[in-house]
Amino acid sequence: MVLSPPTGPGVGSAPGKAIVLGEHFVVHGAPALAVPVRGREVVVRVAPGAGPWRCAPAAVGHLRAMLAHLGLDPDAITLELAGTLPIGSGLGSSAALAVAMVRALGVSEQEDVRHIAHDLERLAHGRPSGVDDAVAAYGQPVWFEAGTVTPVEAAHDCPLWIAMTPPGPSTRIAVEAVARWRDAHRARFDALLTASREDAERARGWLVAGAWERLGALLNAGHERLVEVGVSTPALDAVCQAARESGAWGAKLTGAGMGGAVLILAPKSLDLRAALRHAGAQEVFPA
Repeated sequence: MVLSPPTGPGVGSAPGKAIVLGEHFVVHGAPALAVPVRGREVVVRVAPGAGPWRCAPAAVGHLRAMLAHLGLDPDAITLELAGTLPIGSGLGSSAALAVAMVRALGVSEQEDVRHIAHDLERLAHGRPSGVDDAVAAYGQPVWFEAGTVTPVEAAHDCPLWIAMTPPGPSTRIAVEAVARWRDAHRARFDALLTASREDAERARGWLVAGAWERLGALLNAGHERLVEVGVSTPALDAVCQAARESGAWGAKLTGAGMGGAVLILAPKSLDLRAALRHAGAQEVFPA
């Protein structure tokens, strides 16, 4: 889709996302359940005319590619990138960036925002599932299955934490690695795919009901599946183990894996920051 260049200042923002269950298996037909990372967002500001860009140098190439894909001249737009969402760590930063960019350029209708952002996500991931851009655009939990997104009304105050480990390679590399594992272990992968589908269905019910202990057990099982297909790391495993030993109901890597983020479900009274930092987490924050 081609957008009109900005005629005045524009600003857009979008949250990150954490996948509760289903990453990687969603690429192969299973459903996924994902939630927004509240309080952590990407903010994009644009203005007409050439001017200095205020953003991390590593993001410039991708930002220019997105603008060009939208039919815009990057050299005729001034841009500022801000926010608190860790970049490239499994929390949907590229989708949040795409949604924030589209909103800054004046698109406001939710479905239009998501559709355009999904197209932009192809620049980052080649074949995005659609989960990330749906959560970023809707700002609420979503159920994603066979290309269809259904917003989910979760119980209030879901007690989630995010712990960050060093980022891994691109999502594309992780997805390709899982595809190779599937080809080498076809029967086992099919069994894991079925288990992921069944657990995601259960997880949606427990998220809506606020049955946190039951949901936590499903997170633990989901992590073990991701370990088996080869996208966990010793750092991610150590943080998950420390969270469980500290009293969390469940913990799993979230996102593409091979580094990045851990999603933890724990009682509200439990402060996990010290234990998870001791286990190697670089940053720990409520989600």
